Amino acid sequence: MSSGLFYLLTRLPALPALGGVMPVSWEDLEHLTAQESDPVLPQLVRAITMEHFLDKAFHAKFLLCEEIATTRFPPTIQLAMEQETGEKEWVETLWKTYFDWLESGARSWGATLLSEWASWEYRLREALQAARESRVPDEDDSEIRQALQLWQSAKDPIAGEKSLDEVRWNFIESRIPHFSFALEEFVGYLLKLRLLDRYSHMETKIGETLLKEVTAL
Repeated sequence: MSSGLFYLLTRLPALPALGGVMPVSWEDLEHLTAQESDPVLPQLVRAITMEHFLDKAFHAKFLLCEEIATTRFPPTIQLAMEQETGEKEWVETLWKTYFDWLESGARSWGATLLSEWASWEYRLREALQAARESRVPDEDDSEIRQALQLWQSAKDPIAGEKSLDEVRWNFIESRIPHFSFALEEFVGYLLKLRLLDRYSHMETKIGETLLKEVTAL
């Protein structure tokens, strides 16, 4: 058993089940990893949280019609963000660029789980897009097929998104080497924390929608 990240991992609070409250902020995680000797650790935190900022960039560009700041992103992602195309092509190119960058970075950092996750998550999104366009997804991965089935049988879009996150959560959980105190265990922690963060934003949107409906009565 490796003890490489014993100190860091034992300082981190336990994660709740999906749908629970994030027990630690991304800012605190950046602070904790900055105290470690391994420079890869804060890079992992920034790489995984980048997904959130890409979502914000999409909303700024196409929903708010605002200029987006690209300087916080790696050069390849900056180029993808600066392309002048239609919304669908812009989004598709941006996400492919991000997941390619994430998979490549993960390999260079020795983060096998993150590399596997980046490839799998992109394939899941491609399969979902095919299903939305009434095309048959060209996918033989059993977990992706399960995710599609749950999503298609959900009673509403929010339930569908939650079912996808449950499959994502189980994908990560099944690959975490618990009590190894290795890099892969830390990566699994980050990926699950990102799902908790995403889930909380989803719940906030539901609450805002319900509030608007109630106050409009």
